[in-house]
Amino acid sequence: ADENKIGSVTEINGTIVAITDELEERDLLIHDPIFLNEEIFVTEGSSATIQFNDSTAIIMNELTSINVSEFENSKKNPKLKAELLKGKIVIESGSIAKNDNGEMLVGVTTSSLGLRGTRIEVNLKPNGKSDVSLAKDSFGNVGEIQVSSGGQTSSITSPEEVLEVSDDNEVVTREKTNDENRFSSHCLTFFTPVVR
Repeated sequence: ADENKIGSVTEINGTIVAITDELEERDLLIHDPIFLNEEIFVTEGSSATIQFNDSTAIIMNELTSINVSEFENSKKNPKLKAELLKGKIVIESGSIAKNDNGEMLVGVTTSSLGLRGTRIEVNLKPNGKSDVSLAKDSFGNVGEIQVSSGGQTSSITSPEEVLEVSDDNEVVTREKTNDENRFSSHCLTFFTPVVR
């Protein structure tokens, strides 16, 4: 089954579970494989980091759940498609989002985030609203996020801004708060870039 692996768990603090389409659960340990179409869930008081085969890393906070539905790390058609079901994640994109032909999309309720070679933070709140922001990656680069919501597309290229997407698809841009800036700089210490 390891040939179908799309990534693995690189850090765990607490408990992280993989749930298949058939609702079978397995507790994940460090270095355990991640497969397509599994819901990865981080329990209360826990956190985890997953690294995908293209070096994309996702830090998941407590009570966070994601599912990766497409992953192709090829030269011809590189693609990573994931959905944030709930919670808060930080993504440092790998080679797929940095490839000119690459497509990296993260679905958040009714919005879709397109990443272009960057690091982002996404907070999906219980009320259905989400905050999306950019940060410098491990190499000091800042990319771009395109947010498509309700037929309109907005983009951010500044790590000082946050796009707020309401539950009725309204997109508003605002400055990052001090807490959000602290969270960004704290999460940088989690990453050890893997250069291939």
